[in-house]
Amino acid sequence: MKKVIPLILLLLLATWLGATYLISDQVEKNYANAVKQVNQKLKSDFPFITLEPETFDKGFLSSEATSRISGIGDSSEGIGLRHKIYHGPVMFTPAGVKTGSSYIVTTIDLDTFPEEVRQTIRKASDTDNPLTISLLTGTSETFDVDIELAPLQFRESGNNAPEITFDGLTGSVQTDVDGSFLTGGFHSGKLTIEDEQGAKLSLAPGEGVFDITDMYNGTVLSGTSRATLPEASISAPGVESRLQGLSISSENNTRGDTLTSKLAISVEKLQLEVPASHIQLPDSTIQLQTEISGIETTALKQLLDTQQELNALQMNSVASSFSNKASPVLDEEAMGKTLQRYMQSLVNLVKPGLQSTTRFMLKNEAGIADLHLDLGYAESRDLSQLPTIRDLIGAVKGELEIKADEKLLSTLSLDALAAMPVAMGFATQENGQLQSLIRLEKGDLNVNGGPLPLMNMLGPVLNQPSPIPALLAN
Repeated sequence: MKKVIPLILLLLLATWLGATYLISDQVEKNYANAVKQVNQKLKSDFPFITLEPETFDKGFLSSEATSRISGIGDSSEGIGLRHKIYHGPVMFTPAGVKTGSSYIVTTIDLDTFPEEVRQTIRKASDTDNPLTISLLTGTSETFDVDIELAPLQFRESGNNAPEITFDGLTGSVQTDVDGSFLTGGFHSGKLTIEDEQGAKLSLAPGEGVFDITDMYNGTVLSGTSRATLPEASISAPGVESRLQGLSISSENNTRGDTLTSKLAISVEKLQLEVPASHIQLPDSTIQLQTEISGIETTALKQLLDTQQELNALQMNSVASSFSNKASPVLDEEAMGKTLQRYMQSLVNLVKPGLQSTTRFMLKNEAGIADLHLDLGYAESRDLSQLPTIRDLIGAVKGELEIKADEKLLSTLSLDALAAMPVAMGFATQENGQLQSLIRLEKGDLNVNGGPLPLMNMLGPVLNQPSPIPALLAN
């Protein structure tokens, strides 16, 4: 048994060395492929920027490489990057032991910046590595990314420049080359911005987590995310504001070819004081919830594809200005055709069953303000099949309900503004509360229980043809 254990250890060591040799032999090729993939992504999103590989020093356990980010036709030196590439399958890195095919630690080469900029960055961050991006690749097309932004403190004397203090940011995400999913989270340190006039913004450390299982061109089709900020404050001459317990969460679900998207924003406590406007909002709770359902994902993807084409045309125009040192030149013919297809894709999103709901509530010791809005597409026909303006109006079904305590409106100095809809008949006052209920269905508009002759007011306009068919025409 005593002889077997050393033999096993030797076999494991030999296996590790052999695997490391095989991976190290492929690392330069993999590095070149990674640069190629980055440039393909940059070409579609930022065509005036390229990543150019420069040097590669191959080793056994690790290699070193340099690259440069530069603009097309730009005569400046660009921004240099340094890469430390650890070879798998087992890697001993500054972040601990990693397993995978490679672990690439990328930092900015400050020596590629002008002396004045370099000294400013070093003074602000007190380090030569203000930004570190670490990439762990495995045997599949997925990879893990760790991001670390060093703490910084910046104050430029004179010139009314603000003082910025930031405790840094760390984050870890897992995704793939196509960006088809994204999981991970981040933690942001305290941020303070203060100018010489006494205005100050302060954000407490915050964090976020996301578990997005399906993405298309940067849009979430399925998954959840949540960001929290325990406290924030704004102080300026004549304005004092502070919030606590900010939470922003989203949830998207796709079933079959239908997407439902939900967003929720809540604030546990908000204080606001503007003496000049006689506004003094005591500790208040805020909730905002929205939901959109019935989105056809096939139509949504067509819209996103067209949006990407529009962005590419605009970016190519910007790229031409970088190359020619002239004003951007836009291909107006291509832009016009693409914009028309974008509008067509936007119209195609409106399908039977599309519906949205919004709920907003503000509550404090003075009372409650509550808003509830429902909108839906109530037609069985597609939007393109509706022949007249009358049909378009009749296709919309909606209900808006507003309730607000008069004492709360007075606290917000909204008394005069609230009196206007009451005088026009769009709201009523009862038991110290302002109320309004507006319904629209099949072209009939009802306000607080009484009909409003919307169709009669529009008159002959209703018989005008719908502009949608002309918009969809080739």
